[in-house]
Amino acid sequence: AGSLALTGGVVPVATTCTYAVTVTGATAGAKLNSTGAVTSTNAASGAAASATLNVYAVPTVVKSFAPATIAAGGTSTLTITVSNPAANPGNLTGVSIGDTYTGTLANNAAGSVACSGAGSATLTGGVNGGTSVGFNAGTIVPGGTCTITQSVTATTTNTNATTAPAATGPVALTGTPATGVVLTVVGAPVVTKSFVATNVAVGGTTTMNITVENPVANTVALAGVAFTDTYPAGLTGALTATASPAGCTGTLTALAGSLALTGGVVPVATTCTYAVTVTG
Repeated sequence: AGSLALTGGVVPVATTCTYAVTVTGATAGAKLNSTGAVTSTNAASGAAASATLNVYAVPTVVKSFAPATIAAGGTSTLTITVSNPAANPGNLTGVSIGDTYTGTLANNAAGSVACSGAGSATLTGGVNGGTSVGFNAGTIVPGGTCTITQSVTATTTNTNATTAPAATGPVALTGTPATGVVLTVVGAPVVTKSFVATNVAVGGTTTMNITVENPVANTVALAGVAFTDTYPAGLTGALTATASPAGCTGTLTALAGSLALTGGVVPVATTCTYAVTVTG
């Protein structure tokens, strides 16, 4: 597996003999190979011969959203980075990558592509309002990258994949696509307010409920939930309030004239109820 040897060879008069073997490049890099001196029993030793085999690893791709969670209609920056492994002995040319979106994902500004060192690429897609981005005709130096930066928006959670990064030179190469990258879109909370008894005598009491629902389509808890309810004249609140069910956390501040929540968390598929006794 590691060598080729000849013994007892005969090379006829005025003849060139060729000894051939199939080899496989197991790692990337420039593989310099030398025969060493060629000996003969009836002639002086010949000079060593050498040749270099350039072995290339496939390009790689990394994709991300920042932030990875947005409100419906919010914006996130999609970044797609294609790399030429540092061990490769030369530039990758004809590099291409594509990302065609699914669901409601769309560009909300023009995209761009930038390459390190002497690299270059031509952006494809990436138009404002479009549903794809990528590049072609890329040249990436060893250890270098070409990076797409694209502002996107969505109204529902999206998971989609890039195409496999590919190169046409110096040898045809196809890498592995970036898959399973999720942009989580969080729908707005649904808020309702009610009084247990809607009619009371002067000086009478009832319970005021404020409910905050985390819509069933959301896959994450609502965080940083906050509200302030200031009572109208003639309505006085108790100085304590409750939150239910378990998991509905945050800081409730109950004052005679208002009820406020800060730092609230509403778990997935949960409706939190914040209750306080009020006097009319």
